[in-house]
Amino acid sequence: LARVPRSLALSVPRRRDWAGALTAEAIEAVEAGGPLASYVRSWRGGGWATSSEDLESRDRDTVDCLLATGSDNDFEIFKKFGMKCHPAVDRAAYRLAAICRHPDEKAARAALVERGSAWRACRETLIPLVRHPTRTEGTARRRRELDAAELFSRALARAARVGDDVV
Repeated sequence: LARVPRSLALSVPRRRDWAGALTAEAIEAVEAGGPLASYVRSWRGGGWATSSEDLESRDRDTVDCLLATGSDNDFEIFKKFGMKCHPAVDRAAYRLAAICRHPDEKAARAALVERGSAWRACRETLIPLVRHPTRTEGTARRRRELDAAELFSRALARAARVGDDVV
């Protein structure tokens, strides 16, 4: 935080919807251009399985990013088949637990599922903000969704609470 000039810091009030609000600020900054847009575009990495390269090879072809996988109602569907969650999310949880050397994958799975739920809570608000998607594959809506999901993860990976704000 101390290394980021104030002119490049994004800030939103710390409320229940802070993740979506911070992502909206990031998307609007990219769309507006200028030094802040360059700074936001320079962000790399955004948490586990933001990029399809983090996933197993069998999941890379079907899942662009874990945030854009499934819905909150899928739990009941997967439960019918004896699964805890989407198979790609489940496999990512095992890999995340192994990387962190955690003996139980339940916490990793819960974190990935919670991150997905937080994304889906603000997805429909964020997608229209992406006016110039960077991706070329898929429908226009899907390209905007993937760009918004990527910025969501990158913004959350950099967020810190400062007083009553999230920056």
